[in-house]
This record gives sequence, C-alpha cells and structure tokens, in this order.
Amino acid sequence: MGKGTREILSGISIMEVSEPILLGVFDGMGGGQNGGEAAYIAARNAAEWAASLPERSFDDLFYISNAEICRYAETNGLWMCGTTASIAMFSEDGITIGNIGDSRVFIVDQGRIDQASVDDLLPKRNGEQKSSLSQCLGIPPDEMVIEPHIAKAGYRPGMSILISSDGLTDMVTEDEIYRIIMENPMEQRTGALIDAALAHGGKDNVTVVLCTVI
Repeated sequence: MGKGTREILSGISIMEVSEPILLGVFDGMGGGQNGGEAAYIAARNAAEWAASLPERSFDDLFYISNAEICRYAETNGLWMCGTTASIAMFSEDGITIGNIGDSRVFIVDQGRIDQASVDDLLPKRNGEQKSSLSQCLGIPPDEMVIEPHIAKAGYRPGMSILISSDGLTDMVTEDEIYRIIMENPMEQRTGALIDAALAHGGKDNVTVVLCTVI
C-alpha cells in the first residue's frame, strides 16, 4: 500500500461548493517509491493549500511542490523523482483548472468532450511508443522554470469534469470516454472508465476523478 493511500476517497460523494473544493490526480514517475513520494508531496501540498485558503495565486501550488520535490530528491541522492499534477478547484466563482505533465482534465458538456488541460510532451523520436514529458513537478529551477497551465470554466447543470492519469487516456480514446460517461449511471461511470482501460491492455496505473454538476 502506497504512502497516503488511506487518505484517498474511493466512491461517490455529494459536495456543496460553499467553500473551495480542490481535487486532483498526481501520477508519480521515477520508479519504485521515488515517483510515489513525489506524488504524495504534491498531493499533500495541494490539500494544505486548499485547507488554509491562502491568498497566494493558484499556480503557486505547482512552484511550491516543485521546490519541495527537488529538495527531497537532492537530500536522498535521487536522479529522477517527479510527478504530473492535474488539479481542479471548485469555488463559488467557477472552476479553476491547472496542470503540468500529461495527466489530463476534460470537460464533458453540451454533447461534447473537450480537453481543458495542456499536454507537456516532446515530439516522439524514432522507435518511441510514447512521448517523453517536457515538463513535470521535480525539475530543478536551474535546469528549467516550470510553466503550469491554468484555465477557467463556469458551472452548467449536467456538465462533468474528468481528471485522469495517462493510464486511462493512453488506453481509451476521447470518443469512448465520452460514450462511457454519457451511457452509464453516475455511480457506475468511474468504474466503467477503469474497466475500459484494463480491457484495452491496462499498461499503466489508472486514476480517475469524475465530478458532475447537479
């Protein structure tokens, strides 16, 4: 069982946006516990940021986590310790979406699915089956200044926000994701998405967060 696993919410929860609610997916990289620790640091920082209702900007979440992950890697002599981060914050003013890496955020609304995040991927080289990341959390500032992507969205009844690791999107097309969300009852959608990724080969961990406005 990975660090922080007991804190993960699995199942269905109905929440009223009277105070900001922050949800996210953090997909660690670097092998073994290195990626898991990076993902845990980013998730913990996001939770603390949301709980304290700071006045700092939304993208500070990414810079703070990046710095802490880099310190952890240096202290432990790790050459690779990083994570993607895709976050959606729900408040009375609307939805703020931020990401770095290739964990994606989709908006499903008005008969279509649109990607609200931006993929940080390098062009594929010869023989590569998957593109390498061009950005993630865990890059020392003297090597690259990270540039998280921030977007805004409003609320509409019936719209859904999907946050997922590449374990879903590498296996399941956007059209199929849309079909699964639209054709299944609310309580079965996340399970159906994970089942689809596994049915297509399940080559990586699959993490799914799905929110529907009611």
